[in-house]
Amino acid sequence: MIITHETLILILQILFGICLVLGIVILICWGMIFRKANEKGWKVLIPFCNDYVAYRITWSSTAFLVRLLTAVIAGFLFLLSGSYLYNRIAVFFSALRLPLPAVSFDWFPFILPGKLPARGALLSCIFIAAGLIMDTIRLYKLSKAFGHGFPFFLGLLFFPAVFLSILAFGSRSRYVGLNESIRTEELQDLR
Repeated sequence: MIITHETLILILQILFGICLVLGIVILICWGMIFRKANEKGWKVLIPFCNDYVAYRITWSSTAFLVRLLTAVIAGFLFLLSGSYLYNRIAVFFSALRLPLPAVSFDWFPFILPGKLPARGALLSCIFIAAGLIMDTIRLYKLSKAFGHGFPFFLGLLFFPAVFLSILAFGSRSRYVGLNESIRTEELQDLR
């Protein structure tokens, strides 16, 4: 079966529509989760503020600052190692015999010389991984903050739209706070 240009565009439009709907559902769910945690629901619409509030209701505001710092450092290191990464991508594209536009990195005055760009790319990946680990821990703490356990965390990790909807609209999902010393039996009494 040959996929035509029009078919490919239709498939991409359908995928874009699905992603858009899922994004809106997740946004509404986060707004309801904020409201359950005694925060204003509209804060979910403001960039950085939404992450700050999410970290504050699940972990701490200090954790948000550390997460923000890891993202800034990863981006800066990625920018510093831009020519190295572009050259690696160019090698990959040329092996596939695909065209890649020529880009000059002379405009950026802080390009690292020698082998440092490769190390900068590696460090950038390490900081990105640290940020992903922090986001995963935040999901676990979100599960605990609403009185759920590890299986619910796995659901949040692999099926976020479904499990965020359960947190947002489920009558059994109540915000119990950051106190992790609450026993499971006490949580069962809350339900």
